[in-house]
Amino acid sequence: EVNMYFPIGSFRSFSLPIEESYKIVFIRTTRDRLKLVLLTPTIISVWLTKPSTLVGLVRRSENSIAVHGENVYAEWRSDTQKLVVSTNKGYIMYYKVLIDKPKASFFGPTNDEDPCEYLLRLNTEAQFAFPMVRIKLSQDSALHIGCNIQGLVNLGPDLLVADDTGYLYRISWDGILHQHLTLCLSTLSYTNSLNADRVFRINKLDLYAKYIEFSPLLNGIGIVFSDGTSGLIICETSKFEPQQCQCIVIQPTNDEKIWKTHCCVALNAIYQLLAFGSTNGQGLVYYIDELTASLQLAFKIQLSVENFPDLVENLGALCSMKWSPDYRVLCTLWDNGAFAIWTVFGILLHCSHSSAQALDPMQSYGLCHVIEWGPDGYTLWVASQKSSTSLSTVTDDDAEVPTQNSGQIILLNFLKSSVINNPHSGSIEHLLLQSEDKVYLYLSGNQQSTNGNNNGLSISVGCDVGWQVIQLPQLYIHNNWPIKFACIDNTGQYLVVAGQHGFERDIRVVGGLLWWNEFIVCGCTSTSENRDEHIQRHEIRLYSRLTNLDNQFSNVTRLQSPIICLNIYDDTLIIFSYDLHIMLYALERKEGKPAPSAFTVKLHEISVEPYVPHAVFVPFIGLTSLRTDSGLPQANSSSSNDNTPQSILINVCGRLLLLQQERGGSSLVLQKSSKKNSVQSVTFLPPVMIAAWVESIWTISQQNSTNPYLSNALWLCCGLHGMKVWLPLYRKADEPIFQSHRIMLTFGLTIYPLAVVVEEAVILGAMAELDTFNSKPFCSITKTTQVFLNHVFQELIRKNLDFDALQIAQTCKSIPHFSHVLELLLHKVLEEEATSTQPIPDPLLPRVTDFIKLFPQFLRIVSHCARKTEVKLWPCLFSTSIIGDPKKLFQQCLTNNNLETAASYLIIIQNLEKSEISQQFAQVLLEHALDHDKWELATDILRFIRSIDPQDLNNDEHIRTINTRFPPSTTSNRVSNSLTQKSPLSPHRDTLKFTYVTNMRQRTSSVASTITNTSTITTIPEAPPLPTTLNTIKSKVSWPSPSTVLNNNPSNISTSNNPSESSSSSTNETRRRKTSSSDNKAPRKDSDTQQQQQQQLQQLQLCESFDGSLPQSPITSSSIHFIQRTLNQHALKAISKGRLRHLGYMAANIADFDLLNWLKTHKNESELIISNYPETLKALHMEFNWPFPVLISPNVYFNPIYRDKDSIASSTDNNGHHSDSGLGPNDRNGDHDEKYSRQISRTTSKEEMNVDLTPKKQKDFSK
Repeated sequence: EVNMYFPIGSFRSFSLPIEESYKIVFIRTTRDRLKLVLLTPTIISVWLTKPSTLVGLVRRSENSIAVHGENVYAEWRSDTQKLVVSTNKGYIMYYKVLIDKPKASFFGPTNDEDPCEYLLRLNTEAQFAFPMVRIKLSQDSALHIGCNIQGLVNLGPDLLVADDTGYLYRISWDGILHQHLTLCLSTLSYTNSLNADRVFRINKLDLYAKYIEFSPLLNGIGIVFSDGTSGLIICETSKFEPQQCQCIVIQPTNDEKIWKTHCCVALNAIYQLLAFGSTNGQGLVYYIDELTASLQLAFKIQLSVENFPDLVENLGALCSMKWSPDYRVLCTLWDNGAFAIWTVFGILLHCSHSSAQALDPMQSYGLCHVIEWGPDGYTLWVASQKSSTSLSTVTDDDAEVPTQNSGQIILLNFLKSSVINNPHSGSIEHLLLQSEDKVYLYLSGNQQSTNGNNNGLSISVGCDVGWQVIQLPQLYIHNNWPIKFACIDNTGQYLVVAGQHGFERDIRVVGGLLWWNEFIVCGCTSTSENRDEHIQRHEIRLYSRLTNLDNQFSNVTRLQSPIICLNIYDDTLIIFSYDLHIMLYALERKEGKPAPSAFTVKLHEISVEPYVPHAVFVPFIGLTSLRTDSGLPQANSSSSNDNTPQSILINVCGRLLLLQQERGGSSLVLQKSSKKNSVQSVTFLPPVMIAAWVESIWTISQQNSTNPYLSNALWLCCGLHGMKVWLPLYRKADEPIFQSHRIMLTFGLTIYPLAVVVEEAVILGAMAELDTFNSKPFCSITKTTQVFLNHVFQELIRKNLDFDALQIAQTCKSIPHFSHVLELLLHKVLEEEATSTQPIPDPLLPRVTDFIKLFPQFLRIVSHCARKTEVKLWPCLFSTSIIGDPKKLFQQCLTNNNLETAASYLIIIQNLEKSEISQQFAQVLLEHALDHDKWELATDILRFIRSIDPQDLNNDEHIRTINTRFPPSTTSNRVSNSLTQKSPLSPHRDTLKFTYVTNMRQRTSSVASTITNTSTITTIPEAPPLPTTLNTIKSKVSWPSPSTVLNNNPSNISTSNNPSESSSSSTNETRRRKTSSSDNKAPRKDSDTQQQQQQQLQQLQLCESFDGSLPQSPITSSSIHFIQRTLNQHALKAISKGRLRHLGYMAANIADFDLLNWLKTHKNESELIISNYPETLKALHMEFNWPFPVLISPNVYFNPIYRDKDSIASSTDNNGHHSDSGLGPNDRNGDHDEKYSRQISRTTSKEEMNVDLTPKKQKDFSK
C-alpha cells in the first residue's frame, strides 16, 4: 500500500468502567479536537485526547431513558462549555460542562463516589505532571421537537436539527426554537445550477433529510434526502434565512449505481469537495464547478476486486465518511466494519483489512461502526464491537476489562508527511514524516550512508539503513504538543521543529517553517507584551542556528494580515496572507557578533483577489523560473538569468495556476545594483491553469547541468490521475513560434510520491508494513522507490517527440538502472499491444524498439524482456517488423562475446525453431563457453542439450511462428514460471542463469491427443537452412551440418567397437572420480563431488519438467553421443594448442568429460603427438605462468627452476614446500585468472628463449 498518512505502531484499546455490555453509537470532538464525547444508549462520557483519558461520565437514570429516550447524537458548543444530546424520542437535552480545579496531587480523594470523573497522569522521569482535570456534566434543560431527529449540527450561534417530517429547525443553545428560521424542504428552492434560470420545488410530503453536515468555510450544508438524492444548501449570508437559501441538487443520471443511492456526506472546505457514501459501497466525490455553479462528479472511490476480492463482496453500504482536520485525507467506514483512508483525490492509503483478513473482518479491530479524527489527524478514534474470538485473546494492558464487555474504543496513531502542513519542508530529496511527538527522517543522497553496493538503484537512494526516529524532549512536548511543523535543510544535517507554541510560549508558528542557509524563517502570530491588551501581531521572524532561539537574536517583520502559507526560492521569500495578497521579500545576510544576522527587504506586493475566492482555498504557493513560452535553457544563454524566478505558482482548490510576469517588467528578485527598500510595481499575464486535482508539487530551484530536462521540469501528484510532469522541450531559436516549449506528461503511480530525486531519476515514497505483535496488528515504515523514465520515454515517443526522448536518455544513461528502464519500457508496450484484441492503427512497439536499438545494451534488454514475458508473445516481439530473427541476434551476441545473453537467445530459438536448429546453436555456444572458460554456462548448455526431446530431432514437421501469432487453441501450457514473473526493479543475478525452457511448439506425438481441431494449426513449410555466415564468426569453431549432428563418427569419438558402451563406461568412471565445482576453482573432495552431482541431477529434473503432468524427457544415447563428440573435439583442439591447464579445468568442471578415458581412447590422435618442442614448451610455460628457461652456464642449456629468491618464491607454496608441479599458490586454489603475486625480476633474453631444444627424433608421450 502507498501512503502520505502512515499507520504506525499498534492500536490502543480503551473501555468504559462499567460491568454491563454496551455499544458506542456516536463520537463527536470539539472544534480544537482536544475533547470528545462518546455516547452509548444510556451513558455520556467525556474524554481528553492528550492524554487519552476518561475525565467525565454520566449515566442517565431509568426514568430519564423511559421519558426522553436513548442517546443518538451529540454536539459541542464552540466554547466547549455546553453539550447537547438528542434522543430517539425527539428530545434535545442540554448539559453544562463544568471543569473543576485540582483537589489533590494524585488520583483524587478516596471518598469520591465516581473515580472516573477525573484522573491524573504523572511522568516521574521528566518530573512534570499533566494538569488534573475534572469534568462534570449537569443537565440544564430539555426540549421536545416532537419527531425523530435525523441529524444535529452546530451552526455557531444556533443548532440545526433535522427531523423525519421534512423540516430543518433552528434552535438556540438556550433551548429556544426560532420558527422564522426553520427551513421546510417542500418550500425550499432547488436548482441544478445557480447560473441557470430554472428553479423548481420538490413536492414530496414524505421527503426529509436523513443526513446533514455543515461547513462554515463553504458556508453550506451538505444534505442527503430520504430518497437517496443529495445536494448542497447555500446562502448568501451566514444566517441561513429561508428566503435566501437555495439547494444545488446533483443532476439525475442513468447510472443506477450513482443515482438515488447516497446515505452520508462529508464536506471538504479547502478543496471544495462533497463526498457522498452510497448504499452499494462506493464513494462519490463531487466538486463545485465555478462556471456553472453546479455539482459535477470528480471521481469514485472504491476498493478494487484485485486487492480485496473477498472483502468487496461483503462491504455493504458506505455508512460514514470523515475528512481529516487538514482536509488532506478521507476516512470511510462500511457496514461490515471495514474502514479505509484515501487521499483528497482518491488514492487508497490504508485499509483496515488486508487480503488475509478479508475472510474475518473482525479479527483485528472488531466490528467498527463509528469513526472520528483526533487533533491534526495524528490519531483516529474508532468505536467497535469485540468479536467472540477476540475476547479471550486480546487484552488491554492499561485497564482490566471484564470479558462480558463487547464495546471498545480503538485509538490508531498516524504518521504524516511534513509537506502537508509545510509545503517547503526542506530539500525535496529527503523524506520527513512527523507524528504528534516524533519525527521520522530518511536522508537520500550521500548524507545517508557511504556503505552499500552500487548495483541497481542502490547508489544513494538504495543505501537504506532505516529511518532515523527523533524523539522530541518530553518537556517540550508537554508544553507544545502536538508537532505542527518540521523542516530539514538541504544538507540533511539540521532539523527544526515547531509545536503548538513554536519556539516560545508567546508565539504560535503559522504558515510554515523554512531554512535559508543557516537561518530559520517562520511565520508566526504573537501576543502583545502587555498582557492586558491581548492584541495578536502577525510577523515573519528570522533566527540563526548559531545562537539561542531567543527574541533578542531574531529579526522581526510585521505584517498586516495573518499568514496562510509561505515558501522560499533561493534568496527570495514569498508569503500569501489572509487578505489575498502575495508579498515578496529578499533575504539579506549581515555580518555581526556573536553571529551573523539576517533581515528582509520587501520587493513586491501583488493582489490575487480576482483569482482566489477565499484564503483557505490555497494550500500551496511558490516561485518558479518556468514559463509557458520558455523550454529548455539554451547553451548560449546566461545561467543566472535562466534561474531567475519569473512566475508564481498558486494551488487553488487543487487547480494549479501559473502567474507569469510580463516580459520586460521589473525583476521579481532583488537586484544587487539597487538595494532600495521600496516596493516596485510588477504586472502579470492572466493566470494559466497548469493542471487540476493537484495534491503535491515539487519544483527544482537549483539548475542541474547534467540533467537539464528533469531539473527544469515541474512535478505534480494528481491523485487518481497519476503523476504529471511539465517537461521542457528543446527548441531552436529559429523554429516557428507556434510550437510548444513545454509538454505535460502523465503516468501511473505504484507508490505515493513523497520526494523526487532528479539525479537518480526515481520517486521516493514510503510504505506501511503490517505485522502481528501480541495478537495485534503492528505497522512499521519502509522506504519505496519507483522509476519513471520508462513512462517519460513512452509518452514522448507516443507524441512523436523521439528526439527529446533521446536527449533525455543521453543525460540519464549513466544511471545504474538505465538498462532496466528500457527493459520496462519494452515490456509494458509489448504486453499492451501484443495482447490487444482490437487492431492498433498506430502501433507504438516498432518505434519503441527502434528507440532501444540506439543503445549498446540493446541485445541484453531484449533478452531480459523476453525472459520475463509470456512465451506466447515472443512471435510478436521477434517478428521481422519489430526485433527480427533471434538467430541473427544470437550471432551478434557471439560476435560481441556476450555469451550469457546468447544463452537467453538460445532459449528463444528453442521455442521458435526446430529442435535440430536449437541443438546446433547450442553446440556453437558450448564451444564459445568452453573456449572462454565459462564452465557454469557450459554445464547449463549440456543440461539443455540433454533435455531436448528426441522425438523433436526426428520430426520433419516445423511450425514457423516468427511472423504469426499463436491461435488460442494451439498455445501450449508448457511455459517456464520464470518467464511469467514480473520484472523487478533491479534484476537478480539468478535471472541471467541459463535454464532450459520446454519448446512451446506442439509436438507431433501430442497434437492428436491434446488438440481435436487440427485445422486451427497453421503449418508453414520448413524453415530455410542456417546461414553460412555463422561459420565465419570464429575460425576455430566448426559448424556441423544436420547430418553430422545426427550421425556418429567412431573415429572421432572412441576406438571401441560399441560407442554406447564406451560412453556409458566413461560416464560411470567419471562419476566415480572427482568431479568439479561450478565455479572456476580446482577440483573438490569426493564428498563435495557427490553432493554436487546430486544437486546437478535435481536441477536437471526440475528443468526437464515444468508441470508434473508432463512426461520427462529421457536422456537418450543420441544426445550423449552429441555431447561426447563436442567435448572430444574441443579437448583435441585445446591439447593441440598446448592448453593443458585449460584441459584440466575442463575435466574438473565438466562432469561429462572423463580425462583419463579420453586420453586412453585418443592416444593415437595426431593432436597428442608433439611436433614442435620449443613452441610446446613455451605454450606450457605461458599456460601455467612458469618462468622461462635461462642460460646460466655454457655447459647447461636450461634450468627448469630459476633458483634466485624470486623464482624460489614462485616455485614454493605458502608453507615453503617445494612445488614439483610448477603450480603456484594461486594455482592450487584454482584461481585461473589471477597472476602470481610475485614474479621473477629478471627477464629472459631473446637468445635464451630461442635455444634449440629439438630432440633427435620425435617421441610419443601419450603411451
